[in-house]
Amino acid sequence: MIGNNLLPEIFGQRSIWNFALTKFRYYQSCRFDPTLTEHNEILTRLQNDGIVIQEGFFSKSQVQSILDEIEQAKQSPDRVEVERSYTDSGIYRIYNVLDLAPNTGLIADSPIVNSVFKAYFSSDVKRTKFFYEEKSEIGAESVSNLHHFDDWKHRVKAFLYLTDVTKENAPLLYVKGSNKQGIWRLWKEYEYFQFRNKTGNMSKLIDYTGSFLPHEVEILKRRHPFEEILCTGKAGTVILMDARGLHSSTVLEKGERRLLVGYWT
Repeated sequence: MIGNNLLPEIFGQRSIWNFALTKFRYYQSCRFDPTLTEHNEILTRLQNDGIVIQEGFFSKSQVQSILDEIEQAKQSPDRVEVERSYTDSGIYRIYNVLDLAPNTGLIADSPIVNSVFKAYFSSDVKRTKFFYEEKSEIGAESVSNLHHFDDWKHRVKAFLYLTDVTKENAPLLYVKGSNKQGIWRLWKEYEYFQFRNKTGNMSKLIDYTGSFLPHEVEILKRRHPFEEILCTGKAGTVILMDARGLHSSTVLEKGERRLLVGYWT
């Protein structure tokens, strides 16, 4: 007979069985539909690699117009900001930047970005977060420097580089091909699932779930045809990313990094 203390592990709200059922139902509701976008070359790369880097997506003048508005936004008494958050030390953000700097809508409301994301997994996809971020503290480290994925569900992101980003300017690191489903990710996804409370809000401990230690990453790269890349690019570069793929932030070695970030789910 199964002990009473084991039953919740198998059938409870945070059980493995409930997670498997929840994940199955979620992915049944998703649909890859190339007819929803005219940009199928971008969509195909996102599907295959989990990452798309588009240099020259916006012009220098468009980027400068955004930067000018952001400088004004940083002085606004209405700004909603965070500095040196517990997850990303050395990071400064403005969370209501779309309200204070309307030109940031060039990326937030981009028809190309939004149509590709709709085609990728759901016509009902919505932008859930959008903010400005700058990183200027040399050598600052955080838990996000560990390889990790963001969620077991679909979460896609768009980044717009507002400054040139070289390997010294804390570029995003991404493991191409790791966005696809596989047995290797299931236990980490289940850990993530367990750290959501009943209302769906996230515990601070969730910043460690979905994370892989260096030796685990090395084993995955040996067993799977993954390719690790640094996402460098000039100002005006746009990056589309499936955040289910393994990725990490990197430490700033020189200068600063300024960008816009949007999340879609």
